[in-house]
Amino acid sequence: MRSTVWAGRDAQKIFPELAPVAHFGYLGVELFFLISGFVILMSAWGRRPGDFAVSRVVRIYPAYWFSVLLGLVLFLTTGAAVPYGPDDPDPVGRVLPNLTMLQEGIGVKPLEVVYWTLWVELHFYVLVALLAWRGITYNRCVTFMVSWLLLGAYAHEAGNAFLEKALFPTMAPYFIGGMAFYLIHRYGPNLVLGLVIGACWALGVHYGVQGISGLNAWPGVHEWVVPTVVTALYLIMALVATRRLAWLSWRGFTILGALTYPLYLLHEMVARAIVKQFFPHPILDRLTILPVITVAVLLAAYLVHRLVEVPLQALMRPRLKAALAQIRRDGAPASAPRPLRGPVRRRPPGTRPPRPRLLPCGGPRRSGRRGLRGPRGPRCSNLVAVGPVRCSTSRWSERCVMLGAEQRRWLAALVAGVLLLAGCAETGTGGRGKGGGKNASAAPSERAKKPNIVYVLTDDLSWDLVDYMPNVKRLQRRGLTFSNYFVADTLCCPSRATILTGKYPHNTGVLSNDPPFGGFDVFNAKGNEQSTFAAALQKAGYRTALMGKYLNGYEPTKAQGSSRTYIPPGWSEWQVTGLGYANYNYNLNGNGTLTHYGRKPGDYLNTVLGAKATDFVNRSADSGQPFLLQMSTFTPHAPATPAPEDGRSFANVRAPRPPGFNEPDISDKPGWLRKYPRLRPRRLKEIDAAFRQRVRAVQSVDRMIGQLEAAVNARGAGADTYFVFNSDNGYHLGQHRLREGKLTAYDTDIRVPLVVAGPGVPAGRTEARFAQNTDICPTFQELAGLRPPDSVDGRSLVPLLHGQQVNGWRSTAFIEHRGPNYAHDDPDLPRKYGGNPPTYEAVRTAGELYVEYENGDREYYDLARDPHELGNMWGQAPASRKAELRSVITSYRTCGGPNCRDL
Repeated sequence: MRSTVWAGRDAQKIFPELAPVAHFGYLGVELFFLISGFVILMSAWGRRPGDFAVSRVVRIYPAYWFSVLLGLVLFLTTGAAVPYGPDDPDPVGRVLPNLTMLQEGIGVKPLEVVYWTLWVELHFYVLVALLAWRGITYNRCVTFMVSWLLLGAYAHEAGNAFLEKALFPTMAPYFIGGMAFYLIHRYGPNLVLGLVIGACWALGVHYGVQGISGLNAWPGVHEWVVPTVVTALYLIMALVATRRLAWLSWRGFTILGALTYPLYLLHEMVARAIVKQFFPHPILDRLTILPVITVAVLLAAYLVHRLVEVPLQALMRPRLKAALAQIRRDGAPASAPRPLRGPVRRRPPGTRPPRPRLLPCGGPRRSGRRGLRGPRGPRCSNLVAVGPVRCSTSRWSERCVMLGAEQRRWLAALVAGVLLLAGCAETGTGGRGKGGGKNASAAPSERAKKPNIVYVLTDDLSWDLVDYMPNVKRLQRRGLTFSNYFVADTLCCPSRATILTGKYPHNTGVLSNDPPFGGFDVFNAKGNEQSTFAAALQKAGYRTALMGKYLNGYEPTKAQGSSRTYIPPGWSEWQVTGLGYANYNYNLNGNGTLTHYGRKPGDYLNTVLGAKATDFVNRSADSGQPFLLQMSTFTPHAPATPAPEDGRSFANVRAPRPPGFNEPDISDKPGWLRKYPRLRPRRLKEIDAAFRQRVRAVQSVDRMIGQLEAAVNARGAGADTYFVFNSDNGYHLGQHRLREGKLTAYDTDIRVPLVVAGPGVPAGRTEARFAQNTDICPTFQELAGLRPPDSVDGRSLVPLLHGQQVNGWRSTAFIEHRGPNYAHDDPDLPRKYGGNPPTYEAVRTAGELYVEYENGDREYYDLARDPHELGNMWGQAPASRKAELRSVITSYRTCGGPNCRDL
């Protein structure tokens, strides 16, 4: 066998020991295609064809162009880069066709032998792009794969050259097998997918044995070597798909993966140049030259990746995306197309024009929707029609795409077989295009019976940060803002326990972050996990996901009597860590598998969670189930670490200075606060720096909200999804001489943002009636069509969300807090002069704040006259009003269920 690398010499004679094994090197191509099926489907998921095309062009062309041009340079300078030997016809004349990567399609030889696989890849890209045209879903993918296998077999049987060229039956089993493995990775094992993989494996073994048999390599041995290697490849992919290799988390794999493509493009070219110049050589014999070639190829691949791929991709990606956006914008029709004949049919408000679909001409046609018949038309050739209209051969340019007879037959066979069988004619499957866009809406018949809920719960986010969050501001413009939403405790774990269950801290038993009075262990031991809104919604058919923070004291490695890491009941998807406050260096429990993330920019927690949340939205849309997604961030809790791109932003921002900032006179305040010193210039700079960090940190949360809105709209679910933005407690910075902290009963700490947008919610409205974090759980349950249990202490906010008249709504909010906090391992341990009050109970009305401390101190503020809580008027308050407020707190202190809701 003459080698293109060894200057036409017989490689078997140069390396007789390696020749039998080297014959099987072609099986690496099969592995390449198997991985490609996995990766390409993953990259196409959730994208439109244009976006998928941009991603592929940016990925494959920069290194390829460089490879083609480098081959030309090496040929001109050394004469070494001629893959087909000295008889190779003019490689210079083949450069331009090769730069397009379409050379094989037009009968031009590639400049490198290995380029043939790229032509096969392009076929796969086209097929996947056609699938993406209608939206990639689970069921469509399965039907697409089965259709491809069957049509490939049919093409081989019929001997049809067009279908064999388009479908590549000998390579298809590897692509299809990779796609099936990705679906297992995404959705879990399934018998149908197992059968598809089994068929692909069997065909892969058959075609592999066929490919090697003509080489007479290892006679009598290759019949079992090929099946063994192919089986090993499939088994490795099965381990990857089922996440059994998740423990292999070495970051070097990412670098090696990035080098794979340039390595493949350059390896023969670089080897030929080295052999041409240095073989045979007194120092480099047949064995020592192999490591030299290996090192040179690896170095060349690394340099091409760093110096060519990375900068060119950064240059091309935004420009191609902008060009694509301009085409979509400028090419959008000004109005819906009119039928060729008959009167114009006006669509009812809120409906959409029908999608293009393949239809046969002539005879009665059935629409894909409920058997409605379209009009009859003259018999004509296969066409692409828009809507149930009459085909007119004389005006085909307006409504029909007419093709040549031969091309038309095979295009119909290919597209109708692979696309129509894949579900392109189906309706109402949650594919792309239904209700997408920012203001998407759905007709009543198309709207899901149960809405989706995206709940973004932040940590220590105060109202003064909202002005720096454009996506939250947009959410306010399209939804309802609760101006009087209060938390029942200003500490993380008690507040989150109340949110999950709808019960005050004295009913959940979670009064602090740590045992014996609180934390995850107490929440779990008291049976609260059985009564969360997640447990209720999961039983009602929802896919539920919690990503980020759960409860203080939750450790991802705790087994709770199981061999797996612990996942509480009620959650279908679990991506949670215990100590993610720094947003780096954490262990993430991903559905029972621990993954460590370090200090690299891509490890930033909110970035990781945003990607996983988008994936969850896409998978939920494919499943057809409604979903609840709770994004529970550690941001902006101290140390308020910003994302890498936000670390230098907002350089001139400083903390707000309301009238209560660095309060001049606090002699009327309770004993725990009364002796706090004035804030000196150094402390004021620290407060400004802390506020600046908080502003920077919430940018990643704000982007996450925009990312999730875009993901939901892209799947046509925007009109059926509620977005809820919230915080577990507020935060003070300088008010009343307090440094950083949150444990007080002042409005800075107890009054936090609650913004809701979604179906039936009036846009741009503010709701002044009182709401508490006890209301989140029953609200989510009613949105899901459930009746909240009587055991919850809160009330559903759904009537307020939909603008309904409600009589007898609450006029007070109850706050209870256990203190002071001296736990040194508690992330909420207050700093000196940060505010660490003793145990208290408080009631907030529309115009008053009343606080009872365990040590006998009292605070009373007339908020109508003193909204910044500067003057404690407890001594001047009427005795009758004092008695009423004491009575309210006494009633709240032991209330439960209806008794709480009636206060």
